[in-house]
This record gives sequence, structure tokens and C-alpha cells, in this order.
Amino acid sequence: MLPYLLVALLVLGSANATAQPYAPTNAGEISDGYAADGARVEVGGWVWTHEQGTWLNFNQPSARPPMRVDTTGVPAEQMRRVQAECNAPTQFAGGCRATVRGVAQRQGDRAAIVAHAIAVGEVGREERQRGP
Repeated sequence: MLPYLLVALLVLGSANATAQPYAPTNAGEISDGYAADGARVEVGGWVWTHEQGTWLNFNQPSARPPMRVDTTGVPAEQMRRVQAECNAPTQFAGGCRATVRGVAQRQGDRAAIVAHAIAVGEVGREERQRGP
């Protein structure tokens, strides 16, 4: 009986873990360290990708340093679209508006996002609530 109960708890626990929603988050909350490591976040901003990686910032013209986006968990179809529409050598020479859903993570002294999904052209819920 006990093994069955343990299996049931593990299955329910993993189902609940995957069902956690992404919290609408401002990019500043992540870059300033207010979003805890491991927090599930949804953040809209300016995304660009090139051979050195994928990056996110508030807007195309921004004085803040960009955040690295780890895209290893993003579905291949989404990454093809990001690479096709947001490819640029710098944030000032191209890129696109997008929403990144994933986990906030510090990498050394810099903020980063381990992305699960990137929606090109979509505005994050935090930005929609704030308005123009």
C-alpha cells in the first residue's frame, strides 16, 4: 500500500510543479535581483540573437545591460522564428519585441533567464497591464 501511495504523491507533485504559472514580471525586477533564482517569470522586452547567444532588454534603446537568455529549453520551431526575425549583431542594429517565459537565474553577477518559450511579437502581461 505504501509504495502505491508514494508513487501517487510523486505523480501528483510533478503534475503540480509543471502546472505552476509564469508570473508577469518586469525586466527590471529580474536584472535588479528582485526575482528569486528559480522564479517562473514571463517578461516582455527587446530580444536579439546572434552567434554569441540570445539577449533580452527592456527596449531597443536601453541604458541597462542586457540579460542573457539560455535558449536550450526552447522548442526548435520557436528558436527558428527567433533566429529568423530577431537576428542582429547588437540590440541597436535589429532584434524584435518578444515575450520570454522561463526561470530567473543569476549567472555570476548578472541576471539571466533560462527560457522555456519565446513568443516573437507578443507583449508580456506585465506590459499589457501597465499600458502604453
